Amino acid sequence: MLKTAKEISIIMFICLAAFVMVPAAAMAATFYVDGSNGNDSNPGTASSPWKTIGKANTTLQPGDTVLIKKGTYRQSIKPSRSGSSGRYITFSRYQNDEAVITGVGEAVDLRSRQYIVVDGLTIKDVSGHFVNMRGNSNRNIIKNCRMEGAGAYCGIELRDGANYNTISGNVMRGTSRGPSDHITLQEGANYNLIEGNDISDSQHVCIALRLGASNSVSWNVIRNNKVSNPLHKPFSIYKVTDHNLLENNIIANSKNNGDFNEPGMQFGSSNCIIRKNVFFGNQTAQGWGAYSDYTNMRCSGNRAYSNTHVGGNYGIRVDYDNSSLVAGNVVKNNIFCSIGKLDIKSLPSGNQVANNSSSQDDPQFVDSGARDFHLKSTSPMIDRGAFLTTTRSAGSGKIMPVADAKYFMDGWGIVKGDTIQLKGQTQVAGIVKVDYQNNTLTLDTALSWTSGQGVSLPYSGNSPDIGAYEYGMKTPSEPPETPETPGPSTPSFSRSLEAESMTLRSPMQVGTDANASGGKFISVSSGSNTTTPSAQATIDVQIPEAGTYYLWVLMQGPDGNSDAMYVGVDGVFDRVYPVKRGVYEWVRVESGESSGKYGFNLSAGKHTLQIGHGELNARADRLFLTDDPNENPSTAGANQLSPPVDLTISVTE
Repeated sequence: MLKTAKEISIIMFICLAAFVMVPAAAMAATFYVDGSNGNDSNPGTASSPWKTIGKANTTLQPGDTVLIKKGTYRQSIKPSRSGSSGRYITFSRYQNDEAVITGVGEAVDLRSRQYIVVDGLTIKDVSGHFVNMRGNSNRNIIKNCRMEGAGAYCGIELRDGANYNTISGNVMRGTSRGPSDHITLQEGANYNLIEGNDISDSQHVCIALRLGASNSVSWNVIRNNKVSNPLHKPFSIYKVTDHNLLENNIIANSKNNGDFNEPGMQFGSSNCIIRKNVFFGNQTAQGWGAYSDYTNMRCSGNRAYSNTHVGGNYGIRVDYDNSSLVAGNVVKNNIFCSIGKLDIKSLPSGNQVANNSSSQDDPQFVDSGARDFHLKSTSPMIDRGAFLTTTRSAGSGKIMPVADAKYFMDGWGIVKGDTIQLKGQTQVAGIVKVDYQNNTLTLDTALSWTSGQGVSLPYSGNSPDIGAYEYGMKTPSEPPETPETPGPSTPSFSRSLEAESMTLRSPMQVGTDANASGGKFISVSSGSNTTTPSAQATIDVQIPEAGTYYLWVLMQGPDGNSDAMYVGVDGVFDRVYPVKRGVYEWVRVESGESSGKYGFNLSAGKHTLQIGHGELNARADRLFLTDDPNENPSTAGANQLSPPVDLTISVTE
């Protein structure tokens, strides 16, 4: 039957609308490589795969994924283009296949590339780097890979403006060919996360942070790694590598060769946080150094607390040619156990040593023979620790003045900030900003405090414990078990939507602002502030498969009294705040108020995102939902998508 002009117009409109409303993630493609049965003339589907990684390099567009099937590939990963925010280009093994890259120069070449993921591959016996990330190589992720044997001095090298990268969950081993250093950050590598890696047998250093000729290496987070190196030393952090966090690493088995003993960690930097690490099997756990004839290398303003040092001759050994270069450091709440000579050697005056255990104490570890250095319930280390700092004056709210803010970090834009607990209180609060100059902490939850009240990381009992592990508490950043056989990756999912497109319930309403995305935001401006969340704006999203999903909100607080909102999924809310005032800022949503955990475990099917007000006039602009825990929409580019629309049309002739 012939259609009327009106019907044709409607059909065309529906088709066009359907095309426009297709989520960007759905437009991303998944391709396959099979070195044994593929052909680069094929379309790259599961049934007709490509043959080479080189074909994937030249073909993949932002958002695409290639799954590489079992086989040995003498080809490098060297993508012709970068991905984009929310649209990573992913190179992953297929299911549980072992896809091996070998016999090449650079196994993974990401120079001047951004938003690339390499997941679950095996790299072995290459003449160059495992991964080369030099020169504007930003926001890349190398995870769950196994790497063994590289001819370059550095296995993974981040350098010359390599920022906001993640190296996580990899197993790395050295061979007689190298590398000398497994992971190196130098010459302007900042804001990187090195987490959960299992590294051993480097010819020189397993993880090294160091300055070359110029440019600092700062604001990096090195945590949850297991590092052992009987060939030389596990860690080296020195020479203008200031303001870094070294947390909850296991640092073991440095070289012992008679009078020449390498430390577990060589250290010569300033204003770093060294906490909750476990050192064992090293003749010297930490070797601090400062030398005026070595580019005026300083070792000042560091906070080394709540570490566990077991065995060897020295816990911390300090060497210097000018004592003024070693000043303002604090060594607090550390366990020194079975140290043969001195717990702390040659630390000059002008530094603080407080509340550490001595080698004469028995900390009563659970099983030191099995390297389990948690505390027994009878340990004298329990409740013996000092609070890290104190408040400077009485007060309440979200901005807390403290005597010394150097013990804490706010995440530096790459991880969640610290959580604190006050003396005599059980409530905790997250740190969203540390002002080191003015010694203030900006919190995500309002607290009340007295002058001189103790401030610490979360603890159980009456006071913090001494050592790396707090008795009775699961340390959030305890090192995970790193699988020898990494798991496969799945294609990414992301959705972004305007808050004004949600279904609103009074008193939530739409406002206009030229600085908001789309020129509009939602807010509650009448009534009163509340600490009881309710869903005043909702929208349903379709989740393609069960998994963990991460939620962000773009929001603004005009001032410190109008900056709280409730955001969540399926009736679970988190009270969220921006760090800055008067500007729109992406904030990651916890899976429960002040839970300290991110990620909502969602089943496949329909789920509801919701927003409610906490304080009047706080604004919500957009929501962003992704299955990538490393994706941060703050650089913009989070795909602007329309919500699903049910369209029913009835036309009569």
